[in-house]
Amino acid sequence: MAAHGNTTARGRPALVGPFPVPGAGAGRNQVIYLLRIRGYAEPGRYQSGAVQLGEVTVTSPRLMTYQRATPSTVDTTVNGDGSGSAAFSDFATTDGTPLSGQLRWMCEMGRA
Repeated sequence: MAAHGNTTARGRPALVGPFPVPGAGAGRNQVIYLLRIRGYAEPGRYQSGAVQLGEVTVTSPRLMTYQRATPSTVDTTVNGDGSGSAAFSDFATTDGTPLSGQLRWMCEMGRA
């Protein structure tokens, strides 16, 4: 999944959805999430302790919200051009439906 990145006022990465999900019915399905990196200093790899990934909501086939379980992992890489990826595992709905996955984004800031 590709998304457009944003930065906070201090230049720290913050990704805020909703973002389209490819697949059947693309354009109607969305993933909604907020990803923040505490202590961001420069491009590189950031792991669970520094990465805040709140709940993840998927709108298809029905609205499902996944919470970060304990233990869970989030491994994030931010590239020099602002693009990056985040792999996460062990999120679940309140009824126990699991979710793990990988988010990818590209940054288009400063492009005309």
